[in-house]
Amino acid sequence: MLAHSGKLIRNIGQKDSKIWIVSRFPTQQDHKVGFAFAQGTAWLLREAFRETEVDFRKVRCHNIVPYLPPLGKVDSWMVPKKGLKGNEEHTHLLGPINGKYLDPDILPFVAALQAELQEHQPNVVIGLGAEVSRILVGEGKIGAARGALYDCQICPGIKVIPTYTPGACFANASLEPRFKADIQKAVRESAFPERRLKARFVHVAETVEDLFEFQRTYGTRAATVDIETVPNWKQVTDVGIAYSEDRVLVIPILDKNRPDYSYWSYQDEFLVWDFIRSVCEDPDVEIRGQGYLYDATWLYQLLLIRSMEYRGDSLVLHHALYPEVSKDLGFLASIYCDEIAWKQLASFKQPAKKDG
Repeated sequence: MLAHSGKLIRNIGQKDSKIWIVSRFPTQQDHKVGFAFAQGTAWLLREAFRETEVDFRKVRCHNIVPYLPPLGKVDSWMVPKKGLKGNEEHTHLLGPINGKYLDPDILPFVAALQAELQEHQPNVVIGLGAEVSRILVGEGKIGAARGALYDCQICPGIKVIPTYTPGACFANASLEPRFKADIQKAVRESAFPERRLKARFVHVAETVEDLFEFQRTYGTRAATVDIETVPNWKQVTDVGIAYSEDRVLVIPILDKNRPDYSYWSYQDEFLVWDFIRSVCEDPDVEIRGQGYLYDATWLYQLLLIRSMEYRGDSLVLHHALYPEVSKDLGFLASIYCDEIAWKQLASFKQPAKKDG
């Protein structure tokens, strides 16, 4: 049996609300008054909703476990992997979270939440903290998961946006703007039940002709350019060029599966770089990017390719408007796009530095 205080803490808000907030357990302040999200760190949630002009009293606030853990610490509900014996099929719900797993005795409470979500079908669920994120979307690293739009793993068809707990924001004030940005995104998503994902097409060049065919078909007067590099090798590995928000041309340069590590033949690689130069140096094409000063420097120092009409940088523009929050691409995507955090979809390993 899951150890807890024994005092039931009542969840609050309207069950038919389009927005549900799911937390792991009540706070000690909630324990004093007998209902959830009452005092203490909950004021940050109330303030965030007040800024969106949504009545917080109409939002459903639900603790997975409606009891305070011993000493108010979630650590008392964490066990090593061997503590999952007989419950291995539920690993995706229980961990790992910082190397440990939630006590399997939490599963009946998860089942109760699942039943309520299936019955009331909110448009969006805001999951607070790593433990809730693990249960709802299968991701226990809240820094990577926050702000992204997921499908709920215990109730498919319901959107989930994980974010930090208010308590974490009090411990680290720099998290508060991100937390509020996630709440604002959740409020936007609450207007409709479905995930409105945009179709995106990635064209990977296989021949030199593919480059010019993409340009003839989709080319415009504005091109977003991005490069991937291996700094230790002073090597550009890929170049991406997009003329719109839904189609991108990927030009591989490095191919470690080939003997000479080159994706192209010796003659074709000259033509490829001439094509990239023609895009970047075209005075009639506005070049855009994210932190593009890095890309422009690499292209010029290694290949003398000049970015002639460098006009739009999402990093700089966002930072000028909102200097209080992060300006890295992952954060911008989390608040402006509907995809999940793409860097969680694959592992990226930088090739080891070779001697000589």
